[in-house]
Amino acid sequence: MKLLKLEHKENKIRLNILGIKISYKRNYIYRYDLGKNLSGGLDPLGDVFYKNNHIYRAIKKDKVAYFKQLSEKGIFKKLISENIFINFKISRYYNSKYPIILKVKTLPNITPNFWSPQMIKEAGKTILKVEQLLQTKGFHLIDAHPWNVLFENNCPKFIDFGSIIDAGKGSDFKNEFLRGVILPLVLWHNGNSFWAQKQLFSAFNFYQRTNPKTDVLKTPMWLDSLKVFEQELNEHQKQVWKKLYYDKELRTEYLDVLFSSQKSFWAEDQDFLLQNDTQNVRMKRFFRIEELIKRYASGATSVVDLAGNNGGMCYLLSSDKKYKKLYSLDFEAGVIDHAFQFHSTHNSRVNLLLQNFMLPTDPNIFDIIKSDIVLAMAVTHHLILGQKLSIDFIFSQIKKYANKYVFIEFMPLGLWGGEEILPKIPEWYNEHWFEKNFKKYFSLLHKEQLEKNRIIFVGKIK
Repeated sequence: MKLLKLEHKENKIRLNILGIKISYKRNYIYRYDLGKNLSGGLDPLGDVFYKNNHIYRAIKKDKVAYFKQLSEKGIFKKLISENIFINFKISRYYNSKYPIILKVKTLPNITPNFWSPQMIKEAGKTILKVEQLLQTKGFHLIDAHPWNVLFENNCPKFIDFGSIIDAGKGSDFKNEFLRGVILPLVLWHNGNSFWAQKQLFSAFNFYQRTNPKTDVLKTPMWLDSLKVFEQELNEHQKQVWKKLYYDKELRTEYLDVLFSSQKSFWAEDQDFLLQNDTQNVRMKRFFRIEELIKRYASGATSVVDLAGNNGGMCYLLSSDKKYKKLYSLDFEAGVIDHAFQFHSTHNSRVNLLLQNFMLPTDPNIFDIIKSDIVLAMAVTHHLILGQKLSIDFIFSQIKKYANKYVFIEFMPLGLWGGEEILPKIPEWYNEHWFEKNFKKYFSLLHKEQLEKNRIIFVGKIK
C-alpha cells in the first residue's frame, strides 16, 4: 500500500507538470481490469487496451520519465494543435505497472487496406508533418508506415505515441516511408490496385517485418512498376521524383506534384446529394428513403451504405446526431478519391471505404462496420444481371453487415438507363422472384415503388 500511495503522489506531481490539475481521487486498477490488450507487446512506451468502447494507453513505469520529457517539451500539445495527432487526456486510473494511463480518443478502425489513393497520400503527408515537427524538438519517428494513422472526420491523425524516439537513435524512417506510402501510390498510379491493397493489408504483413531479408523495393514486381511509372512523368515530375525517391528528400508538396486523384465515370454521379441540391429531381427518392428509415428503423444509431458511391446518402443522414457511425463503401478508387475531397473539407462524419462489399479483401470487415441499418441501393441489378451472382449469395452477404434492418432496392427493368428501348431481361427476373428470395433472409416490413425502375424493400433480420 505504501508503494501505491507513493505512485499516486508521484503521478500528481507529473500531471501538474503537464499543466493538468487533478481534483479527483485516482483509482487503483488491477492489471486484468484494463480490458483487451491491442498492442501485442510491440509498443516500447507501454500497452494499448480496449474496454467498454474506450481506448486506454498505459505508460510503463520505466517510461513515465520519458513521457514526462515529451510533455514538458510541449510535443503533444503542439502536435494536437496542428490537428495531426490523436487527442487524449490523463485518466483516473493507474496501477503498479502503469503509473499513468491515458484515455485516448476512440476513432473508427478503418485501416489502410480500406483507403483510396488520396487517403493514403494525405496520411503520408501527416506522417511527414509529424516527423518535421518532432525534429524541431530533438526527436523523430521510428515508424513511417500508414498503420499509425487513423481518420477522424476524414482528417488523418497520427496515433502512435510509441513511435516517437530521441533524435540520437537510428531508424529506417525514410525507407519505410517509401515502402509503406510511396510504393502503394505508384502501384495505384499504374493501375495495379491488387498489389497496392495487398501491400496495405496489415502492418504485420509489411515486408520488412515478416521477412527482413526481403526488401520489396528490390523485387522484380516493384522494379517493373517503377520503370512504367518513371516513363510517364513529365520533366518537372522527374526532377521531383529524383529528389523524393532517389535522394530521399521527403516533402509533403512532392506528393501533390506526383500523385493526383484517380478518375471514374461514376465519381460525380451523386454530387447533388453532397451539395444538398433540393431542386434536383433525383433528391426526391433519397428524401423518401430517409423518411422510411425514420419510420421503420427509428432506434438505429449506425448505418452502412454498401454501394454508397460518394457517400451522399450517409452524408444526408449525418445531420441527425443520433447516428454515431456512418460507413459508405464503393469499389472504385476514383469514386472514393472524389468523395474524400468533399468529406475531408466538410468535416464529414461519414467513413469512406474502398472495398467490394460482395468479395471483401479483409474478412474482418463484417465486424468492423456491421451496423443497425444496411443500405443497398441501385446495385442488385448489376450484381444479378451484370456479374451473374446468385440472389442467395447477394442476400447472405448483405445480411452479414446488418444488426437489425436492411433497405434494398430492386430494379424491375434491370440495367435500363432511361433509354427509349427497354433492355431484355430474363423471364425469371421479376418483383415476385425478388420478394420470394428476400423473405428467405429478412422479414418484409414494407415495399414501395420509388421510381419507374426502383422498388425499395425494407426488411428486418430474422
